[in-house]
Amino acid sequence: VFFAVRDLYGEDAAWAAVVVALCAEWFVASSREARYYAATIFFGIAACWLIWRCLRDGGWRDFVLAALAFAALFHTHILTCIIFAGAFMILLPGMRRHRQLIAKLAVFGVITMSASVPWIVLTGFMEQSNILPRAGSLLKLPDDLLPYLRQRVHWLGGAALMVGWMTAAWLLRNRLPRRFTAPILDRAGVLLYLVACVTLGYLAFLVLIPAASFFYPRMNLALLGPSLMLGAILAAAMARTIAPRHARILAPVMLFAAVLGAGRINTSPWNPFVFSRANLEIIAALREMEIKPGTRLYSTMNQQLVLQYYTGLPFQSVMPIRRSFLDNYDGEILLVEATPRYEPLWPDAVQRIAAEHGVELSAEEAQWWAGQLSQLRTRREVENEAAVIRTPPPPDAPFVEACVEEQWRHTQAELNSYRQTLRIGGLMCRDTTVTNYRDWWQAWFYRFSGGESRAGAQANYASRIRNAEAWILPYAVIYRSPPPSASGVAHLR
Repeated sequence: VFFAVRDLYGEDAAWAAVVVALCAEWFVASSREARYYAATIFFGIAACWLIWRCLRDGGWRDFVLAALAFAALFHTHILTCIIFAGAFMILLPGMRRHRQLIAKLAVFGVITMSASVPWIVLTGFMEQSNILPRAGSLLKLPDDLLPYLRQRVHWLGGAALMVGWMTAAWLLRNRLPRRFTAPILDRAGVLLYLVACVTLGYLAFLVLIPAASFFYPRMNLALLGPSLMLGAILAAAMARTIAPRHARILAPVMLFAAVLGAGRINTSPWNPFVFSRANLEIIAALREMEIKPGTRLYSTMNQQLVLQYYTGLPFQSVMPIRRSFLDNYDGEILLVEATPRYEPLWPDAVQRIAAEHGVELSAEEAQWWAGQLSQLRTRREVENEAAVIRTPPPPDAPFVEACVEEQWRHTQAELNSYRQTLRIGGLMCRDTTVTNYRDWWQAWFYRFSGGESRAGAQANYASRIRNAEAWILPYAVIYRSPPPSASGVAHLR
């Protein structure tokens, strides 16, 4: 980030970009997760920078490094690679002035194609990508263009400031002191290029992203790099106008203040227990169970790899398994429903509701009750789904039903918010009537092959678990069908 922005504008902008990259919530969150997000942002910034160098300098090194960045980006996030390929094509006419351009483009093409074409051919990528339903088939235009922008009014404000400043500086360039025009006009080409990258990323996401991957936060992957560089350059330009001698200090302070004012600074210390608590509880429960040879181990969507990693057991997703196989498998089946069905009850809410019913709870008591009651609604549903529940029920209290109703209202409000803002599967599920997260993700998975009709009581494993034992955990449910009569017992170690 530092070297890219320094090359595009200067050290004042570079330090501003680094400061924000270190503390802005999306950059911090992406760096914490062992996913492709951080690598996509990194290679996206590299590609964005090197494309500009190909236009500005046009050296052999620029084209070779850009090709390597594209190769890495292709194997990290194909859509972002396509977006910056489009940016490269936009700037290509301006590269005609460089010597040996044809040879340089040939080398660029050989490197990128060598890194991508064999993989495309061997995996059948083109055939598979052509049958994936695009998000565009489900979007309701123009209404669906706005939710992402509404949540990022601060970005639009910065863009409006830049456009207004650039326009005024150009129109009044002969009247205003150079101190007010030079910081923005001297790098007008870079600014317009970055704006083009952001615009191209936004439009390409809407048009090309598969419907199943349409989560508005994922649009950030292609937009964060150019947006960070654009914001840093704008802050540096303002700092040079206000106090040229202190721009290196003022630019980071100004950009940090802008991000802080937008509420985008990460203030939460890293707490790995928050992310692993559900899995640790599942593992603890599995340790107490007898897992017999031949047992089929399943989990609900997207959790099988996590459970494989932490337990060393061959968990697989239950979603694509045929109902007939599950119904007729002559062996034990253990299913982990690893996604909570409803929003958790928070201690402060339990404390408030209890007080409304004449019961005063301490903070510790409210914490205990929140853990006990968060799965009560799920427990009542499981009573109609499984044969027996092995986990004892929570005690009764005057405020229990009010807490359960509060949890219901909160969950429905969140699901409706997802539908309206197209977050967390909202595009795939906004036409459904599901009322909990388990059914939400089942409807999402089967969106183009039955959808809601294959969720909940119609799930592929619904018949199999009717005679199962169930364990209700704070963040999960474990089902175990009656084991077959077989000798030998395997313990999870």
